Amino acid sequence: MKFFCIFLLCSLSGLLLAAVGVPLALIIGPALTVLALHRYGIGVSAPGISIAVVQLALGTSVGLMFKGVAFAKTYDIPPLLVGLIVCLIAQFTSSYYWFHKRAGWTKKESILGAVPGAMSAVLAITHDIQVPPQKIIISHSIRLLMLVSIAGLLVGTWHSTDTSSVPPAYSPTGVAWLVGIVIIGYAAGRLLERFNVVAPYMLTSLLAAIAGQVICTTPIVFPGELNQLAMILLGVLIGTNLTSLTLTDLYRTALSSTQVIVINLLIASSVVYLASRWTHVDPKLLLLSWVPGSVETMTFAAMATHADMSFVMSNHIVRMLIIQTVPAIMIGIGKARTLRSSA
Repeated sequence: MKFFCIFLLCSLSGLLLAAVGVPLALIIGPALTVLALHRYGIGVSAPGISIAVVQLALGTSVGLMFKGVAFAKTYDIPPLLVGLIVCLIAQFTSSYYWFHKRAGWTKKESILGAVPGAMSAVLAITHDIQVPPQKIIISHSIRLLMLVSIAGLLVGTWHSTDTSSVPPAYSPTGVAWLVGIVIIGYAAGRLLERFNVVAPYMLTSLLAAIAGQVICTTPIVFPGELNQLAMILLGVLIGTNLTSLTLTDLYRTALSSTQVIVINLLIASSVVYLASRWTHVDPKLLLLSWVPGSVETMTFAAMATHADMSFVMSNHIVRMLIIQTVPAIMIGIGKARTLRSSA
């Protein structure tokens, strides 16, 4: 009952900030509310299934965006894939170096802070390897806010005469498929957890949603209200992880994170410039596809600019798969070394 009342208060604060036009209000409002409650001695603890719920909601909603989306033109995939990987490696390496060498973070904190995007995945990693998430959450929150602002600038400067399509209506068949996708995503995610796959529910629900869209002929609609609830829950999780951070640590972490994001954007812009000259793909489209943002944020930006949404989404999904696979391998190697040393 206590968490329900706090969740309701967090929801109201998020909706209030959204009404005045604050970016990511449904995440920022709950996080600030949790911090304010902590300041007055009211502790908040989210249910253990919260991370899984957030991952299922994000994975399903992003996967369902593939309905009716096809590449607007034929792209030369190999050089674009090379460009994406080069951009990803350069962003990660520079971020890790800055956090570890210049900001004095530990190696594990630097690795997680350097992961470009996918905050919910990073939260899952910190839980798996027992790393304090405060600095990492601040880093990814600042990155997300800056990228939303940049996406807004792109929306304002990239006009199109296309009209928005009307979202499909709910149907019993579509609702049944949606429930099935969520159940399969959860069950498969539980299985992947045993193999140290980070953010497994996001991965499995995303793939299940894409497969469901291919098989089902009836439109499958993910309720926007559920996405909003997931964002509020993510804000609560962020707030609970920030309560132990002092103002001095907050300032230092925010400063280092801002510096890293500027470096990442410069790297992305440089790689995009070279890749666009090589492949003749619009540099704005490549920038939306290769900046270190979340899948859903940059996909919505692509929708607003009437860009090739499938291209943007595909690039970010490939990036997310790499982000989730590499840490899983690292965690597995680390556990194997621990077992060998203790044997």
